[in-house]
Amino acid sequence: MGQETVNAAIQDQQAAISEIEKLGGQVQIQRGVVVAIRFTAPPNLTDDGLVHLQGLTGLESLTLWFTKRITAEGVENLKGLTNLRQLHMPFAISLTDEGLAHLAGMSELESLDLAYADITDAGLIHLQALNKLQSLNLYKTRITDAGLKHLQKVTNLRSIQLYGTQVTDAGLAHLSQLQHLQSLDIYRTPITDAGLAHLKASTSLETLILYETLITDAGLAHLKGLNNLHKLDLYRTQVTDAGLVHLKGLNRLQQLDLRYTQVTDSGLKHLQGLSNLETLDLTGAQVTKAGVSDLHGKLSNAQILH
Repeated sequence: MGQETVNAAIQDQQAAISEIEKLGGQVQIQRGVVVAIRFTAPPNLTDDGLVHLQGLTGLESLTLWFTKRITAEGVENLKGLTNLRQLHMPFAISLTDEGLAHLAGMSELESLDLAYADITDAGLIHLQALNKLQSLNLYKTRITDAGLKHLQKVTNLRSIQLYGTQVTDAGLAHLSQLQHLQSLDIYRTPITDAGLAHLKASTSLETLILYETLITDAGLAHLKGLNNLHKLDLYRTQVTDAGLVHLKGLNRLQQLDLRYTQVTDSGLKHLQGLSNLETLDLTGAQVTKAGVSDLHGKLSNAQILH
């Protein structure tokens, strides 16, 4: 590359940075290369503004937080950014399935946040080739069981967030083939005990968020073999004392949320052997101070909230 070409490239990058900063973007540079850009609720950023990112091929991290005016047309400007490892677009409410088609060539992508985007099952087809993808946030999207079938090929997935989607028990069957899955958030979904049966083979799971699902005591029986669980959230589920029996062998559990469940003092005895427990939240549960005090005597290192 001749010196004139180098100088021109530097000038182009400087011009792009100037325009990005005018639009409210924060730019991070390493060794003369733009590696990260962050927009946080920029009032003036539209599809046209993303044109200035086209030549920044060294970009590894891009956050477009609350960019409500970005559509598929704008995302098309990003398709040449094949070194991207992180693309976070939460609250991009105008982003549709067509926009996801432009991500298909981002083979280095490891983390993708599409929370609240206007995407459906059809859009997830475009993610199948992202072999390095490890984290996927689909909070409050229009994803259903059919969409999760497309994720079976994304075999390196370690974290999936499905809060507020219409995923059901049948959808979890598609996730059972993801052998590296470590974190699953199905908060406020219509998941029942039958759905948890599909997680029996997900022995790599470390975090399981079941907050406000339809889980009962019977469902917890399916967690028995998940010995790597560190965090289990059962907030506002139908779990009672009887269900806690199934948690006895989860010896690596560090955080357990039983807020607003029907657990009483009688059930706390089943938790006495969880010696690695660091935080236990019993706020709103049917426990007494005496019961909590007795448990704290057995789990002296745990913070117990009630």
